[in-house]
Amino acid sequence: VPDFQRMRLFAHAANQAYAQVGPDDDVVINVESDLTWDVTSMWKLIHRLSDQTVDVVAPMVFCGARFYDTFSHRMPGDGPFAFTYHLPYHERLDSLTPNEMDSVGSCLVMRGEVARACRMQPEDAVVGFFRVAREKGYRIWLDPTIDVRHDAV
Repeated sequence: VPDFQRMRLFAHAANQAYAQVGPDDDVVINVESDLTWDVTSMWKLIHRLSDQTVDVVAPMVFCGARFYDTFSHRMPGDGPFAFTYHLPYHERLDSLTPNEMDSVGSCLVMRGEVARACRMQPEDAVVGFFRVAREKGYRIWLDPTIDVRHDAV
């Protein structure tokens, strides 16, 4: 839900954590606490970072059969809510291979350097984080072959 107070508080909390990322930290994983995920999926996401064109990668996020994070997930040129709850989720989504994105959310796996260089923005939290990341030349990807779950229905 795009609520200013929620965005501001989320950005503050995330930025406090990112400020603790040290120079030797290679990978940072930011997973919202209400998501269910498994180790195999996380390892697959981490492995995606071995591709030098991938600086951040996220999985698909589902709540039941519905795609969950329609606010944060944005393909190049999209505004909010271009992703929908139902298949095909986005008219340009390639469901078989990673898709380059402007923004992703809910579960983020990134190189440590991204977490050290970028911060969430109080007005739009993770969307602003990725705006800054793209300005610095980082590339963001969505891997539609990996998913995590939001259990609230």
